[in-house]
Amino acid sequence: MNGLSLWEQDEVDPETASDVDRGNIYRVVVARKEAEETAQQLANRIAHFRSQEERALREMQTMRNRLETTLTKTLALSDDIPQASQTLNAMAVAAHPLNLQGRNTVATYLNTNPKQTKVPYSERRQRLRIPHSREQLEFLAKQKRALELHRLEAARQEKERRKVALAEQKTKEAEQEQKRRCRKERIRAEEQQIIELRLEKQRQMRETARKQQFQRLATERQRQHEALNLIAIMEEEERNLRLRLEALHFHREYMNQELCGGLPVPAATRRDRIDDDTACIPR
Repeated sequence: MNGLSLWEQDEVDPETASDVDRGNIYRVVVARKEAEETAQQLANRIAHFRSQEERALREMQTMRNRLETTLTKTLALSDDIPQASQTLNAMAVAAHPLNLQGRNTVATYLNTNPKQTKVPYSERRQRLRIPHSREQLEFLAKQKRALELHRLEAARQEKERRKVALAEQKTKEAEQEQKRRCRKERIRAEEQQIIELRLEKQRQMRETARKQQFQRLATERQRQHEALNLIAIMEEEERNLRLRLEALHFHREYMNQELCGGLPVPAATRRDRIDDDTACIPR
């Protein structure tokens, strides 16, 4: 506060003002260079992060395409399951011992297309009239239940696979989001630390410049006081010398008066002599 009051009360020296201006210009240049370097570093960092983000997006798109391909194949297989069950059911009925009419019945069934084969009405009527026993009905029911269970199991497994794939995808997306969030937090913390360091450095520079300015001002004030004290001492000494010189002149005039027989010397002449003698003293 004392330094500030002195600075506010006293007039600023031109040399001090020029030094302060040079210091301000230097600080501005340093701050601009630091800002440009920081901006360049941030631009490089942002470009690096954008390239990483694009690569991550490409990887996610590739994984999504693979997953869609896998799910499409699985759905195609699941759509073929009812046709396979119908084929197995027809083969089981045709291969049953009661329905065999010869040694090559199964081979004939496998080598012929059921849609294109035309069975005569008499054979179809005769086949419909064949009585089925309880064992045959139970066997057919077991086969149907087994096929139904197989179809349900395949559908359940497919559903489980879809759930697992979706869960894995969500987990990977959550991990990537967490990584991105951590990366952003780290970048924000680094930027905040850089800003705080820059502000601290600027504050220290301002404090140092202010201290130097106050020290220089105090030194100048001390020199000024010393000069004023020296001037006062010299003025006092000059006054004493004048008084001594006047006393000497007065004594000399008195002695001249005594020597000349008591003739008085005019006061104006005495004062002129004193002034002539004191004029030779440097001030």
